[in-house]
Amino acid sequence: MKGIELADSITWNPHKLMGIPQQCSAMILHSRHSGLLKAAHSSGATYLFQTDKENGDLDSGDTTIQCGRRNDILKLWMMWKTIGLEGMTYRMDHVWNISKYLMQAVKERPETFILINEPMCTNVCFYYVPPCLKKEGFDYTNTPYEEWTEEMKTRIGKACPLIKKMMQERGTMMCTYQTQKHHVNFWRMVLISSCLTYKDMDYVLDEIEECGKSISI
Repeated sequence: MKGIELADSITWNPHKLMGIPQQCSAMILHSRHSGLLKAAHSSGATYLFQTDKENGDLDSGDTTIQCGRRNDILKLWMMWKTIGLEGMTYRMDHVWNISKYLMQAVKERPETFILINEPMCTNVCFYYVPPCLKKEGFDYTNTPYEEWTEEMKTRIGKACPLIKKMMQERGTMMCTYQTQKHHVNFWRMVLISSCLTYKDMDYVLDEIEECGKSISI
């Protein structure tokens, strides 16, 4: 958070990494009297927001998009009361360590998996190279992505949807894959659960490999 004091505002969404159920977001300003949210969202409905009522400045309804809204912050408050700062710190440290383990496990299988980049958070992104492509002589592991041919990209991009379908039919995993700018389909592991173990990460890679053995693309 170094340098955060230089920002006019920040948004904070704890529903993923902190394990809070959707939806729970906050917009934090330098001062609650800055007027930014009111200027952005106020409709000035006098039948809802009377300007002369006692403690009217505490009514935040006319500063939000929803106006009438659920008490979403209660979910965050209850979790913090339940596990405390120590528990929340453990959760954060744990998922960071899990992501580092998965990143290293990907690197230790260089003939099968290709790490796209060093993760800045707990999302680990990588390619899986199925045996059928290796048999055809495509050298993904020793060729920088920038030098992959269009055929190489097209072929490997078909692997994720097929493997995900197989895993769903086997009832083993629900993993996310995506494209990103010039990158074709790759696996994106979003690691947020404090229940994850290092053994789970090994299982993820093993299951992708097991399903990938039989595909033809």
